[in-house]
Amino acid sequence: MKPPCPTCPWRRGADARRIPGFKMELAEELEPTCTDQMGNVFACHWSKDGTELACQGWMVRYGGDNIRVRLLLMHGRIAPEQVWGPFPEEWDLYETYDEMMANLRATWALHEE
Repeated sequence: MKPPCPTCPWRRGADARRIPGFKMELAEELEPTCTDQMGNVFACHWSKDGTELACQGWMVRYGGDNIRVRLLLMHGRIAPEQVWGPFPEEWDLYETYDEMMANLRATWALHEE
């Protein structure tokens, strides 16, 4: 199973200033991926436009609640372990979107100073 990227925003201590291509306005728009079971999938920041891949950090926290992810599971396109683990403790991921975003806002504010 592939771990979240070293610069994954879901990793505790992630720094928005070090996430390649990070844009705060885009991050703010991703809440529906964590609240709406029918919503889009939170894409990995390394994804290319048109060929987006799911963020593994998001997959751990919210993937199991997402209908699109469940369909991928049913069709064997992703493995259950990607969604339900077990996951190594060293991944140390934020528990919620709000917790992750609070960290991103704080580190992004340092960028704007």
